[in-house]
Amino acid sequence: MKIKIQLPDGFLDEEVRNGYTISCEMKKVWAVELDLLCEFDRICKEHHISYIADGGTLLGAIRHNGFIPWDDDIDVGMLRSEYEKLNAIASTEFHDPYFWQTEETDPGSLRGHAQLRNSDTTGILYCEQDRRIPFNQGIFIDVFQFDDSITDQKKLEEQFRNIVKYKQMACFEADLTIRYSYDNLKQHSTFKHRLKMNVLHTCLKLFHINLDYKVPYQKFLDECIKFKGSNFGKVADYVLPITIVSGSRDKNCFLKTVEHEFEFIKIPVPVDYDSALKQTFGSDYMVMKRNNSNHGGVLFDTEVSYKDYL
Repeated sequence: MKIKIQLPDGFLDEEVRNGYTISCEMKKVWAVELDLLCEFDRICKEHHISYIADGGTLLGAIRHNGFIPWDDDIDVGMLRSEYEKLNAIASTEFHDPYFWQTEETDPGSLRGHAQLRNSDTTGILYCEQDRRIPFNQGIFIDVFQFDDSITDQKKLEEQFRNIVKYKQMACFEADLTIRYSYDNLKQHSTFKHRLKMNVLHTCLKLFHINLDYKVPYQKFLDECIKFKGSNFGKVADYVLPITIVSGSRDKNCFLKTVEHEFEFIKIPVPVDYDSALKQTFGSDYMVMKRNNSNHGGVLFDTEVSYKDYL
């Protein structure tokens, strides 16, 4: 396991937290992800780029001072303007084994958001294992862009429907399993669904019909920034299959931050983290609830590169 950070003594030992057993193997995954987060934080600080912990990572920081015991990933968020600043310098600032993954740096990955990956490891989504697509699939942290939003509910719903439609079209035309389904992840991971997709693509090839996923993918991106420059003080993460309401944030969440403990490091969280967490998880977010990962499961290996699996 090649990482830069110095782990505290005993960090990799199996441990029980809140009645849940965290294995040594998962602790190693956490260590790789924490290393990625530290490298991400270092680059952001050097270039005066702001971000916050978000999603389950924010909840884990506030409720557990670290990972939610059954969580397997790290999520951070940033305003579109900050993301564009980072994206402009990322390819020259992150060096092997750290890899800044976007559709521009790694065509065919089709995440919509960015991921920072460790190329010497493996983090392949279970629903993508049968695709054998050669984009970087090392262990990762997610970096989500938050775009300007408006208050007109009808326009928001129309925007969200278009985002879902174009993202699904892009994934289909790229012959890529939809990882984060907007309807039901299991539906897109079943043998029946994969067989249906394979039959459709075989028919298209027989009739020499070539699909270009880049067209719907660009429409997907255009929809995400549709209300860029609006002054309603609201932003939203349009990439993940979450409701407009829970994906919405006050812009101040990204402008007013404070450092908070996360395992053995410090990460930025909103000063008003209570509002952000209530928006996403409800008013009882401090109550323990065991939920499944949005990833639908990941094949992790901290010692072997994804290239060997592919």
